[in-house]
Amino acid sequence: MKEERCKCCGSLLRKPYVRLICDNCGKVIEEGETVSPEFELTVFKDHVDEAEEKHFCSWKCVREWLLKYKEDFSFITLPYLHKENFEAFKKEFLRRDKR
Repeated sequence: MKEERCKCCGSLLRKPYVRLICDNCGKVIEEGETVSPEFELTVFKDHVDEAEEKHFCSWKCVREWLLKYKEDFSFITLPYLHKENFEAFKKEFLRRDKR
């Protein structure tokens, strides 16, 4: 569904339907007219005007994606760390690989 605006005043009548998919595993994270992703990071590249938003379903997917990322970038913002997901962050993101 596309965004629809009033022809007279320009106010938003209908928001577009959004589907967020994990950029690592492909799982549908959330869908609807309004979404608020919990695990979102932004990639900023040199000499590029637009930043690239990435969405993930878990700290595990954030970690796996970062370990695979090979493109050049200026900087990357990481998802916010909330007290509600701190234990998952320690378990999934800070885990040590067994060698």
